[in-house]
Amino acid sequence: MEVSIAPMNKGDKPGDNLFTVRDEDLLRVINELRASGAEAMSINGQRIISTTEIRLAGSFIDVNLTRISPPYKVLAIGSPGQLESGLLIKGGLVDTMQDWGITVSVERQDEIVVPAFYHNINLEYAKPLKEAR
Repeated sequence: MEVSIAPMNKGDKPGDNLFTVRDEDLLRVINELRASGAEAMSINGQRIISTTEIRLAGSFIDVNLTRISPPYKVLAIGSPGQLESGLLIKGGLVDTMQDWGITVSVERQDEIVVPAFYHNINLEYAKPLKEAR
């Protein structure tokens, strides 16, 4: 599944784009895909894992401490029907984002490649289990 998200370009004057894509919008998409059964996801080439942060940093969005910019491309691996219906339910997330002036397209893909996670994972409290048998 490929989800493309971009601010709708309504005009050239300042203030014409009242709604832009924010970190919360990307989080909503990721959470909806996760709830719909996505097994692997990425945003603009950044792999989403349990410790991934998606946050607003000034006027930019950072994912895994990497600055990304629109248009945003979310890739998800899972049951295409479930992922699509989770996003496109009437009155759901995609409808709401489009009402806010955000362009969203959802496309099924025959093959999706989600990149690996290339950052260090620093765990302070989690330790490997040493099984005694």
